[in-house]
Amino acid sequence: MSSATLLQRLARGGWSAANIVVIDPHGEYASALGPDAMVSSVLVSGDARLRVPYWALPAGDIMRVFAGSSGGATTRSRFDELVAQGRRHFAAAATWLMLDPAAVTADTPIPFDLRPIWHQLDWENNETRMTARDPSTFCERSPGDAGYLSEAAVAMTRTAANRIAREGRKYGVGLLLITQRPSELPDTALAQCGSLIALRLTNSADQAKIRAALPDSVSGLAAVLPSLRTGEAVITGEAVILPARALVDTPNPLPAAEDPSLTSWRQPATLPDLALAIAAWRGAYSSQS
Repeated sequence: MSSATLLQRLARGGWSAANIVVIDPHGEYASALGPDAMVSSVLVSGDARLRVPYWALPAGDIMRVFAGSSGGATTRSRFDELVAQGRRHFAAAATWLMLDPAAVTADTPIPFDLRPIWHQLDWENNETRMTARDPSTFCERSPGDAGYLSEAAVAMTRTAANRIAREGRKYGVGLLLITQRPSELPDTALAQCGSLIALRLTNSADQAKIRAALPDSVSGLAAVLPSLRTGEAVITGEAVILPARALVDTPNPLPAAEDPSLTSWRQPATLPDLALAIAAWRGAYSSQS
């Protein structure tokens, strides 16, 4: 809720020419921001559908956007090859497109699906085989961690976040990192944060991360983190004149992340309808969602 309050104050605080981009994978903030925001989603249809035409960029630019760098010669060559294959596949299937697939290159602005290409590239980069020339002898040691920012994360992910934190201010770009596990944030990005708002934390690793990010003169504030009330925070940095322990205003309206009601637990027992849950699990969405 404190995050929603911060976003509401930014949206309603007279910063009419500022563009604030919120990546909301759980769909919590649409109800909290209402008319103060334009909400787009990949799961809806019509004008609100989020469309990202990354395919309009040349392959080299796509690599830099998603990876933060153009990569080495081998990586770039393989990426170009996979992108060209994806574009040619689309050109061959699109009978209305008057273009010879053989003439399509990695830079031709033709749609393609980036996900299987990215997965294939990542797989080949991390694949280990028992027999070097036999792809069927691969070994999977770890499926990876999608929570894509701790020290164990992919290096390109950390590099992208750190670069925004270090260099973004020169171009008027800010970075707001919100997490329930501060220990998973990269040290460089956290060190560049001008202001820090920490709510209740009980995990010792998370407390240590916040303690290390606080100025030496107020590092003792980290001791109160486990005892903070709901909505209470320790605030320090450029956002306040002096470090403070404050109670954050409740957002109005609330985001779709408030504590669930237990009223349904007291209703008569019935067989649950699992149709919607199964449809979402399988990735099938109705035309209205």
